Amino acid sequence: MAGLGPQSTHEGLGALKLDPSKQATLNILKRDTRINNELYFRAHPELRVAMKAFTTELLAEKPDDVRAFAQRFFSDPKLAANCRVEQAATA
Repeated sequence: MAGLGPQSTHEGLGALKLDPSKQATLNILKRDTRINNELYFRAHPELRVAMKAFTTELLAEKPDDVRAFAQRFFSDPKLAANCRVEQAATA
């Protein structure tokens, strides 16, 4: 990885270490964020349906540009209706 600089490797990361109290605060924030994300995900079962549909189509189509595929998939105006239909079919 010559020429990529220290940002692309682990060189120089010693300067980026947090002091123990800040690291502890960050760890708590990360844990709380994960918990809140999980609670939100459980409160919105349509997200699981949308993610399953996305993953299924992604694996079926195998696009070269996954970001563009995701953008098209999640900006489809019919996505919400399709998820409701799929959710009703599996309930």
